Amino acid sequence: MSTPQHPEGPESSERARRRGVRDGNVLTPTDAPEGPGALSVVGAAPPDPHGPGSTARATDAQQGGLPPTAAPAVPQPRVFSEEARKRIEWLYTRYPLKEAALLPVLRVAEEEFGAIDGPAILCVAKEMGLSPGHVLGVFSFYTHYRRAGDGKYVLQVCSTISCALRGARDILHHIEGRYGLEPGQTTPDGRFTLKKVECLASCDTAPVVQINDDYHEGLTTEKLDAILDSLP
Repeated sequence: MSTPQHPEGPESSERARRRGVRDGNVLTPTDAPEGPGALSVVGAAPPDPHGPGSTARATDAQQGGLPPTAAPAVPQPRVFSEEARKRIEWLYTRYPLKEAALLPVLRVAEEEFGAIDGPAILCVAKEMGLSPGHVLGVFSFYTHYRRAGDGKYVLQVCSTISCALRGARDILHHIEGRYGLEPGQTTPDGRFTLKKVECLASCDTAPVVQINDDYHEGLTTEKLDAILDSLP
């Protein structure tokens, strides 16, 4: 069966794509020659070997003295220690589904590696048989995990309604003035990171600041200064 002609001129790429799907061709990312995620039509004409992104053009560019484009570095996953793996195996026994243990496994990774970064995400994903995107999506929802680049002491100031009504803004501004920080920043010496977070679930003792794993409740600026001055 011949391909219908289009009197208005050559087919647009979008029209060709729709026709390919209608005629039973399958769009796949794996056969695409032009980089990760590009789509091609199975059964379509082969790409121009001298087209954009082709090896031939890259070779020509090198012969002409142009530097080749460097491939982006792919992070390699970290590796859990034997002790960490034993803890994780125990965690699996506490949940009906392995996937349900993701939050505590992320906590093990945080303690094992000092923070959660890309290689740690890959490590957790590989350990649990999950996609890195799924692990990243869960991790990025929560503020209480330590990120790469966080300081020795992470100051999390609760800003939700109970704390807000009882002076959280004054506490936040006091820390900003003391260290010259805005939320999300770290002091140049790497000692303090300031974060403005949502409910820390201690509404009856507002205002609250969490410093690393410890809650400090019913704060005033004077009490907070005494706590910060006592940190080693």
